[in-house]
Amino acid sequence: MVEEATMAVLEEKKVQRDVPTEQPSVKLNRRMLKKKKQLLAQGKGTKSEYFDVYGADAKAEVVLQPPGPNLRLTFQDLQGLVLWVLADGESPKWVSVKNKPLVTKVVMLLMPGLDAALYMEHPALFKSLSQCFGVPRAAVGVSPVATSAQTVEALLSCPKPRVKKNLKRAHPESSSSDSEEEKPVQSVIPPVEDVRRGEDGLMRRLENENSKEGHSVSVNGQPPFPASYYTLTARQIHENGYPKVVEGEDVQPDVQEEILKLVHAETILIGHSVENDLAALKILHPLVIDTALLYHHPSRGPTRKPALRMLTGRYLKRRIQSDKGGHDSVEDARAAMDLTLLKISKGPGFGKRLKPNFESLIEVLGRHGCRTSLIDRRPILHQYAVGSCNAIIANSDEEVCFKAVKEVKKTAVDFVWAQFTDLNAYYEDQARATEDWSIRMAEMAAIMTCKQEPGSAGISLPEGLRTVLARLDDRFNKFYDALEPNTLLIVATGHGDTSSVRRLQELKWKRQGSSQKWSRCDEDVLEEFAARAETTLVFTCIK
Repeated sequence: MVEEATMAVLEEKKVQRDVPTEQPSVKLNRRMLKKKKQLLAQGKGTKSEYFDVYGADAKAEVVLQPPGPNLRLTFQDLQGLVLWVLADGESPKWVSVKNKPLVTKVVMLLMPGLDAALYMEHPALFKSLSQCFGVPRAAVGVSPVATSAQTVEALLSCPKPRVKKNLKRAHPESSSSDSEEEKPVQSVIPPVEDVRRGEDGLMRRLENENSKEGHSVSVNGQPPFPASYYTLTARQIHENGYPKVVEGEDVQPDVQEEILKLVHAETILIGHSVENDLAALKILHPLVIDTALLYHHPSRGPTRKPALRMLTGRYLKRRIQSDKGGHDSVEDARAAMDLTLLKISKGPGFGKRLKPNFESLIEVLGRHGCRTSLIDRRPILHQYAVGSCNAIIANSDEEVCFKAVKEVKKTAVDFVWAQFTDLNAYYEDQARATEDWSIRMAEMAAIMTCKQEPGSAGISLPEGLRTVLARLDDRFNKFYDALEPNTLLIVATGHGDTSSVRRLQELKWKRQGSSQKWSRCDEDVLEEFAARAETTLVFTCIK
């Protein structure tokens, strides 16, 4: 029995020796995996560590926080999400991104014209949007009369971080250029001898053209010799191609008299740096449009006035002042008029640099090593495509969709911007074409007085608008299908039908002082139009 027990013990020990023990490398891998999980739980992991822990199929995820009462997002909230994912921004309170390092790129799509009321009242027209995102979040636009240019500026310009000021402020040395800019221009009357020696003077050309714009009057003030004097010494009138030159001491009062025959109290003067001409003429006028103030300097911003030659080449694609003989006053006047009309058509934000306390979102992303691509119309790219940004010109929504589908597939790009503008263009065309607003105002008044069930149609949509919305949803579907996995997509509608709000406000001011008064009911309808135009939507998801 003892021998049998001894043999059993020996066999048991042999079996224990034959069982493979856990290798030290396996224990080390488990420890490293545990540490990686702890880092990921703290949000400090890298992209490769996420794949090591969760596998090759790991995905990022967007989680929207419950909205507070009457809480609407702003464009700065969207910028905060972009900067948090791609740069060193703070974590936004309205949304969280799980497994953030797995996000491959951020894509922002702007669809101006789509307001919250239109989306909620006609959900069948937005099947692709609802399937990809689910329930959107409400956002507030720039204003109920904002243009697309103002909306783009609000999205692509972010406030600069506040820097703590020292108690002892350093006094910067004033440069010679700054001191020259701060000095006021004084008008000095030169002696008669200097006037007679001066070779140049005032050139004024009146061109009689039978065009729809009417007469074009151009004034080109030039100082006599020496150049420090600013008193007018000569004038030149071009009429029917025959110039007439008058020189002498009494020219300035004569020029004043000629100009005052053309310029009345209600006349609008348009020019470039008009204050120099008016100061030389000793004329004060209340209605002046100065293109030197309408447009900012392309590189130095609002602190430096741009040259007319620079603005004409940049925005009109035209060369002026290239003749060695001097300026052509008619050419300059035409350029100033065309720049003014372009500014009116594009909106207040066109041709302006960012506000002093704001900086470009593209520049911020570039400082953090992000590669960006903008796909939009030429004026938008001129203003916001800075640094190493890839600017892709597109002249239609179809072209934007085609080029964006290619761009979002590139792995070397971190941020992509695109914009669909057909819906907003439709609203602008309809606002210009509509002369009788009583029908639309009556429809809106009926919507306000009738309590409707959720999901019921508010206003019967015209067939043209339905076609535009169908194309918009179809283009978005193509755009979304082209996205790579783990792409963060942000869709903002920016503003609603602000064109109608602007036209109604114009109608309101026209009725003041007329027999047809602006009633309280009309004001309520205008407020409803404005509320709809200002309440927009934000969609966000990860492909």
